[in-house]
Amino acid sequence: MQTLTNYFSNKNSSKIFNLIFLIGFFFLLNNFGFNDTNVKSSYLVLFGLYLFCSFIKYGYYLFYFINFAFFVYMTISSEYDFSLLFFQILFLSLYISENELVNFSLKFSRFNLNNITHLVFVLIIFIFTLLSQNNFLQYEILDHDTSTLLLISQEFFDGFLPYERQWDDKQPLFYFLSYIILLITNKNFLLFKVVFDIFTFLNASVIYFFVYRKLRKSFSVSIISSLLYLLISSQPWANSEYSEIMSLTFLSIGFYLSFSKRNKYIFYLIGFFFSLSTLVNIGTAIFIIGFLYTLYINFKKNYREAFFKFLTGFSVPHLLTILIYSLNGLFKVYLTTILKIPISYTTTDSYFFYDFRVFIESIFKTNIFLCILFLIPLFNMLNIFIKLAVNRFRDSLNLSISLFIFSSILFFYLANKGYYHHLIYLIFFVSIALSLVLSNNLKVVIYLSFFAVLFNHFPNYATNSYSNLSEYNQIYEEYPLRNLSEQLMEEVNDRDLSILALDNLLILFYLDQKNDMYIVHPTNHNEFFIIDNFINENIINANYIEQSLEKNIDFVICSTNKEDNLYYEINSQNFKCTQSFFIGARDLEINQSIFEDSEFYYNSNKISKIFKINNS
Repeated sequence: MQTLTNYFSNKNSSKIFNLIFLIGFFFLLNNFGFNDTNVKSSYLVLFGLYLFCSFIKYGYYLFYFINFAFFVYMTISSEYDFSLLFFQILFLSLYISENELVNFSLKFSRFNLNNITHLVFVLIIFIFTLLSQNNFLQYEILDHDTSTLLLISQEFFDGFLPYERQWDDKQPLFYFLSYIILLITNKNFLLFKVVFDIFTFLNASVIYFFVYRKLRKSFSVSIISSLLYLLISSQPWANSEYSEIMSLTFLSIGFYLSFSKRNKYIFYLIGFFFSLSTLVNIGTAIFIIGFLYTLYINFKKNYREAFFKFLTGFSVPHLLTILIYSLNGLFKVYLTTILKIPISYTTTDSYFFYDFRVFIESIFKTNIFLCILFLIPLFNMLNIFIKLAVNRFRDSLNLSISLFIFSSILFFYLANKGYYHHLIYLIFFVSIALSLVLSNNLKVVIYLSFFAVLFNHFPNYATNSYSNLSEYNQIYEEYPLRNLSEQLMEEVNDRDLSILALDNLLILFYLDQKNDMYIVHPTNHNEFFIIDNFINENIINANYIEQSLEKNIDFVICSTNKEDNLYYEINSQNFKCTQSFFIGARDLEINQSIFEDSEFYYNSNKISKIFKINNS
């Protein structure tokens, strides 16, 4: 028995488990969308090399040399694609050898940095945030979710709560904090986008301090982990004002505090910040898995006290929010939004493995070395998990990080939509996991890839961001939808408007008008898990769009495809976006170039329309 234990306590056990995993992964290739026979053949060839080099003397020399030569040859011949990179990094990350090709020097890794030095690094992170997150500032719209956010947040200016006159599926604190930013920026949309990046900056700062102080890694590893998060977050799909980014700030602070020394307030604070995270995005409740384990393992002797104080800190913000909504007669809609609809949300259909692969491929299309920086720590987590299993899960720190990464993936799986921004939590924890890579060979790849990104990819983003920030006032003045909104205001002589909008909600924000329809987001009108819940709770009428049209509407904003069918389907309602559908309507025939210039992800099949309704 002791011999068996000794056998499974060395690298042989990891080799066997990795081998089993790689065999099993082959049968999942179709699920990831790797269906081509040549692609599968490439996997088998690389697997054969992995297997051969794992069990021969000096096989590690051969393994790394052939992989490097293969990478260079395929790149020169312009045949290197995402599938090959994905497979190569998978095998490189899981390759275990008794020897290292390089003896990676860590002479500067044990510096004890003082507060002033930390402040300098935080300043570097701040500047890097500005130069990485504003590359697309010239585009008015990166994601229409932001338009919905602005419209709901604007309700506070008129003295209304979210869900009172207008509804979207995010949680109240998200809208309130966005309202604060609107207040600070005087409702300047461009400045709103810039200031919102404070949450991205805070997230990156937490990574830096967690890696340096809690994981006790070098300042170089700490800063690279932090900047990796910013580099991935600089892509257009991660660059919008998402609830995931804001909620991650509170989640990350709670995560950081979970590894801090005990004091009489620490458990309350962990629960409090976790609660704030769920009041921005209720889906982050899934991270309670990681929090409860971390509290238990770090405070075993007082875990009952820790749990009680944690739950107390968690409960207070929620009870206060429930009280506010109850006093305003909105308890039913609040409960439906925060509980019933999220549960129903998980019943929608998606393709988890394929969607995950497409997400990683989007990073590859941005920059191959950025993709390498993401894949190595992700695949290395399997090595960490196997090591944890062999050691009977005694390494509490690595297990906690593993549980938070698992929760991040579970969040994406349960959300079940395939949206890239649902993986923002994973980006955060994978950036931390970069510091857990122990192989010197992989560390060299990480450092080389980081500098390749820093000097090849980042300068373009930095130059564009600097230019956008320098000319922010001119860019804002030239935002196409903002100018269109001013023209519409002239059309009606600056009077109060009644607008029904099924698309292009940003126009309503510029006009300082609400949507004359309770459900705001265009895609939610065809989500039966939302509509059915609201109808069952008598929050909306079954024919709510027809009911809105019966009022004295001034404008109808909607969109179709080129066949004149609704661009965003609404199967539950009787509605058409055509001039003949509205009595006494005039099509303003808006030039579609306005929308093309406004949107980063413009779809030429979409035709946006604005109808002026004659109510006289």
